Amino acid sequence: MTKAIVNTLELLDTSNQLELIAKLVKNPAITQLDKTQHRCRFALQSKPRGLDIEAVPSENRILLGLSPTGGVWNEKLLDIRKLKLNPTEAVQEIYTTLFSDVTSVKEMEQGKFDKIYLNFAQAEYDTLLWLDANHGSIPDGWILIEKDGQPVYCIIIENKLYDLNPYQLRNHRQKSLEYNAATTITQSFSTVYDLFLRKQNNLDVKGQTTLIPHLLEYMTIMGYEPVHRFYLNDVLTIRNADSEEERKFYKELLYQKFFNFFQNYCEENGYDFNRKKRRMNITGISEFNFVFEFDVENAQIIISSEIGNQNAFVSQKILAQLQKADSDFAQQVQNDYPKSTFERFIRMKSSRAFLYFPIAEYAHLNAYIDSIKGMSISDGKIPKDECLKFLTTQHVHPDEHAFAALKRYQFQHWHKLEYLRILDRLELDIYLDEPNHARLKRDLTMLIEQHIIGLKRFKKELSL
Repeated sequence: MTKAIVNTLELLDTSNQLELIAKLVKNPAITQLDKTQHRCRFALQSKPRGLDIEAVPSENRILLGLSPTGGVWNEKLLDIRKLKLNPTEAVQEIYTTLFSDVTSVKEMEQGKFDKIYLNFAQAEYDTLLWLDANHGSIPDGWILIEKDGQPVYCIIIENKLYDLNPYQLRNHRQKSLEYNAATTITQSFSTVYDLFLRKQNNLDVKGQTTLIPHLLEYMTIMGYEPVHRFYLNDVLTIRNADSEEERKFYKELLYQKFFNFFQNYCEENGYDFNRKKRRMNITGISEFNFVFEFDVENAQIIISSEIGNQNAFVSQKILAQLQKADSDFAQQVQNDYPKSTFERFIRMKSSRAFLYFPIAEYAHLNAYIDSIKGMSISDGKIPKDECLKFLTTQHVHPDEHAFAALKRYQFQHWHKLEYLRILDRLELDIYLDEPNHARLKRDLTMLIEQHIIGLKRFKKELSL
């Protein structure tokens, strides 16, 4: 990210460089510098040649921290000197402290760690060891603003793909800027995106060509574009793509764009959403999964209440009660979910694989209940051949992806788990070109609250 930003700034003229730098470090005085007398010089990691930091006024030594949220983790969370001596245990301690929202305590106790965040924890551990050994300071980038060959501003850049490390920032102030009280400015990637986008819009009017569009495209691919609205073009680029490779590229862009929007929406409304698992955590209804997905192919937002699917015992108990449910109960549920559909779903689980099979979707809960009456609900090990035969009787097509995967896997025994999914879909097409997503946010909130009420009724009626 730092290299992309530095390369983009380097190829602008001095006036535009000063304007963008001033906004990045929130220092309007930089825009007042005479562009005919000042020039900008850039470097990556290595200290710029000939720089005497003491020649820069202390108030003009600035540390710019960039991260997805612009956040810095709390310095009190981890004491370098108190980390466990065993490196593996130390990395897991950092993971548990900084990334507990990614993985549940139970999963961590079982040794289940998200690989990406475990790598982040390893990087933090290496950084802390480096700092504890009193090594030097290597910022990701440098920006010098000079007048007549003499530096008048020195800005160093530290970039992270997660929250910034406070020990590292302090080390940079002490050793690179040689000023403990140097101004520290942090910016989120989405803010950086907006700054460059506004600059490019101004330059487009003047017909100037820059690298800014390429920087914006790179940030979009990385998922750092702030989502102000969904455009018709977001959908058309997928539908009109010239090749499957191009379609795949634009589908991934739209997929990430939706979840960037949805993550921000959840934060604004106080919903606890786990983006990795696509689940919303609702207090008091842990027996159910509340899942959000985005069907890029059909541009549909899918909200799914999964009745069961947490563990075999709970799922079997729920299924047994649904088999005996009367029409009054079905009507109550229908009232809670007036426009929903009811899907019979099956999960096949081996020791290291999960496969999911949608069996049938019904407009009314009564039809779903009729479909499962008299059905065996045991969850013992089933030989793979029997699994394939059963799925064939349920009209699962042999060419379906999960069916082919089941045939391909070497595991000879699988557990079958039946559960109910209650689905609602929102067509993205009707919300295109809507600024700030007012209607989309309203409709999402109505559906989320509807599902929460319905899940709480399910728990009460099924005595869970």
